[in-house]
Amino acid sequence: RYVEGGMGSISNAIASAAVTAGAHVVTNVEVSQLLIKNSSTVDGVILADGTEVHASVVLSNATPYKTFMELVPNNVLPDDYFRAIKHSDYSSATTKINVAVDKLPQFQCCKSNHFHSG
Repeated sequence: RYVEGGMGSISNAIASAAVTAGAHVVTNVEVSQLLIKNSSTVDGVILADGTEVHASVVLSNATPYKTFMELVPNNVLPDDYFRAIKHSDYSSATTKINVAVDKLPQFQCCKSNHFHSG
């Protein structure tokens, strides 16, 4: 099944439910840094304009590199964790597309077609 309105409509539904439950949702702003108390507890975020937004929970959908290397203040992460994130390989990517076709595709990169219709 596919979501009516595309995948963005799921995000909109989640945001709507959160607002109904009392959350304050802010969009179209850039986070410049995580607010971290006592070098161990995330207390919110600092926006690019310097505004502090305090929260009991902070979620990131950025890559681990962006989150931990760019948003976490310096000297907070243990050295071994910092090195592991810094040297992670992010070169692999995936793409998903949905298409309607009248027959199975014949990929030129494949010498034989192992796809069979049932």
